[in-house]
Amino acid sequence: SATPKPHPHEMAPQQAGSQGRGLLVVALVACVLVLLGQQWRGLTGCPEVTIRSTSFAPADAAHPPAHSSAPQLPTKATVPAPALAVAVATEPAVAPGRSVLQPFNWDDLVDWRLATWDRHWKDSRVQAYDMTDLEDVCDVGNGLIFCTRIQIINRRLYVKDVRALELDRDYAVSRIAPFIDLIKFDPQIPDVEIFLALNDQPSIAYSYRGKVGREKDQFRPPPMFGATLHPRRADIPWPDYSFWLPTKPHKTRTPPWDIIRQQVLAAGAKLPWAERSDLAFFAGDTRHPVRKEMLEVVKKPANSPLFAIRTVWIHRAVKTCADAPELDDGGSGIREPGCRYAPPDYCKYKYILNLGSGGSYANKFKYSLLCKSLVIHVSRGNANLEFWQTQLVPGLHYLQVENASMVPALLRKLRSDPEAEAHARRIGEAGAERM
Repeated sequence: SATPKPHPHEMAPQQAGSQGRGLLVVALVACVLVLLGQQWRGLTGCPEVTIRSTSFAPADAAHPPAHSSAPQLPTKATVPAPALAVAVATEPAVAPGRSVLQPFNWDDLVDWRLATWDRHWKDSRVQAYDMTDLEDVCDVGNGLIFCTRIQIINRRLYVKDVRALELDRDYAVSRIAPFIDLIKFDPQIPDVEIFLALNDQPSIAYSYRGKVGREKDQFRPPPMFGATLHPRRADIPWPDYSFWLPTKPHKTRTPPWDIIRQQVLAAGAKLPWAERSDLAFFAGDTRHPVRKEMLEVVKKPANSPLFAIRTVWIHRAVKTCADAPELDDGGSGIREPGCRYAPPDYCKYKYILNLGSGGSYANKFKYSLLCKSLVIHVSRGNANLEFWQTQLVPGLHYLQVENASMVPALLRKLRSDPEAEAHARRIGEAGAERM
């Protein structure tokens, strides 16, 4: 005969306990979903959005209180932890149609953009042996790390070239220009010593310990400054050399940031959205694997009319395409014109592709954002961030796709859906304003 079911009040304590735990889990999940929904609405619906991690110091924390354990540079310099702040223009944030295009991945943003590079420097000071370990890395290393040792002592600059000029003699002065500016504009600058990596890729893994650091049982890697950030690397962010390009003629022919910034902003403000080409534009060296993938996508007959790809070796092209329009009419497909595209010329297009160079990053990203065009950032092979990119949010200031094969479908959506195109324009405007 069937065993009679017990009365609810006579259930075993284990059963009641498991049911209680199940209800608790369901309640917690519901709470998390509600909080995430509120956060998403806040990001897309508020005129001003600020995202901060509790591990960041506020923007006015340049002088921490006496009990603070803020990270220190030798011998006197203090580095305040940067706050991640995202300011969104009123119209793009509240405009209709924001769900038409794919939003950014909030989990990715939290997992690594808010996982700061200074996680090992909360209760630690730079030691003299850190400099010894870094010099050993640069001098021997694995053949991939090019760096220089910088000292400012009594407002005098000392540079020890540790395998640096082997990498790039053309822009050696651009690498040390920011230190000259520091000395020139800050009469009270403290004595400072740092190592600066010059290669595109971040150099120091979080797990790395130098020879002396291992002997001292050090719990963190030595402090290497570099041009890019990555979740698996401990490099401390430093501005890319292209912010201090020479004012005299040089091989890339791009002016310094304070000049080119104004030129691109003016070009973006001058040309209305409706008068721009609806082709997705890219110009540059296409020998790198990620850019080759983009070429293969564009070579397909169905995709070619969507793109304007210019395989330009910028060092060889003297004239700009704006000065020599007979060399390139700006039409679709893949072309190799005998001219080069200066950053202000990008603004003739509604959509600008940002493709990594050598599997690292493209320093033209900052120029593209200033055009008020929609910048489509292909994340494959483009995972490293410059210091300023933590101030932008995918989906609000630019659009991000995983790989080149996803771009044609996005472009067809933008061409066929007026609401999607209007939203793309608003993203472009917000990106230019933020940049």
